[in-house]
Amino acid sequence: MPVDSGTRIALYAAMCRAVFRACALLALALSAFVAETRAAPALNGAPVDPQNVIADDIQSEALAAYRRHAASRAFKGTEIVIVDYRKPSNAPRLFVLDLATGGVEAYYVAHGRGSDPAHTKSALRFSDAPTTGMSSVGAFRGLELYQSPEHGPAMRLAGLDSTNVNAYDRLIVFHTASYFNPAAGRFGRSCGCFVVTKEAMARIYGVLSDGGFLYAGPARLHDRTATTAQDCNPACGGGCRPAPLIAAAKRPDAPVLAKAAPAPTPVPAAPPVQLAVATPPTPAPVAVAAVQDVPIPLAKPDLKAAPVPAMVMAEVPVPLAKPDLALPMVASAEAPSAPVPLAKPDLRPSVNDTSLAAVPDLLVPNPEPGDVPVPISKPVGLQRMAELVP
Repeated sequence: MPVDSGTRIALYAAMCRAVFRACALLALALSAFVAETRAAPALNGAPVDPQNVIADDIQSEALAAYRRHAASRAFKGTEIVIVDYRKPSNAPRLFVLDLATGGVEAYYVAHGRGSDPAHTKSALRFSDAPTTGMSSVGAFRGLELYQSPEHGPAMRLAGLDSTNVNAYDRLIVFHTASYFNPAAGRFGRSCGCFVVTKEAMARIYGVLSDGGFLYAGPARLHDRTATTAQDCNPACGGGCRPAPLIAAAKRPDAPVLAKAAPAPTPVPAAPPVQLAVATPPTPAPVAVAAVQDVPIPLAKPDLKAAPVPAMVMAEVPVPLAKPDLALPMVASAEAPSAPVPLAKPDLRPSVNDTSLAAVPDLLVPNPEPGDVPVPISKPVGLQRMAELVP
């Protein structure tokens, strides 16, 4: 059944009214949520952030995260810190919110070089991947104060959300640095750390250290595509290749620079070939000549001849010393040898001594006083020796 134009107009108007009502209800719900968050009075009954210094959405995220994490473990004090990374680094974007009085203080804070590769003072990408040099978003708990060898007084942080769980291992901390000094116009970048001025250091450290609450966001800034392999920053990690950052936040001319890189490759290729050909011939003949000219075989005979006379002279006195040592041993060990008669005259004067009464038992069976039976017991041997020796 065909529908006339009037009916179509009525249906279209009814549909528009339904959409309008749905949008109105959604806006009312959002405004009620924001009003509940922002209009919640401080502990002393005063409104929170009456001057509206902190953006509504980041404040709502921070308070929701505070309530969620405080339910499992309470935080220190009644002051919290909120960082709005949508603001540039040359604008105060770190806020100390007092939940007891509703007061707000604003300070400067730096972001990571991986989040701002072009150094525009505006952070575009956020990640928790190591060595990317990017800042992280989410809730943090302040830990202990320590002395950094490079930056002096610093404060460690622990990430509480999936978007910043590696903060402690990545050494994402609070510290000061000479490259970040807004008063002097220096807005340098860190490797993901929260860098503040020396004037604000004591105030912020006092709020966060040993159990304070920090929220950096918004959470939607977290980039799940950022990885260490693709976005590794050489200045923020020893395992990075010496190559430029590969980040989606790069300017459109970045691919052009990447294509222009292979162009100079053939230019340096030619010189190395010439150097490689010319270099080997030069040292080769020098090394051969040096080996041939060395008079090593002529020097060796001199070295061999030197020890020969030394050994000969060492052997000459050996036979002369041995007879001197052998004589007493032969005289005592071999009784019937030629040297025995020569040793006996030394023993004869002491024959009358009674202490030698037992000694002749080995040589003469029955010695008599005044008797000399030694030449009689060995006449044959002595005669033969006398015949041989004139």
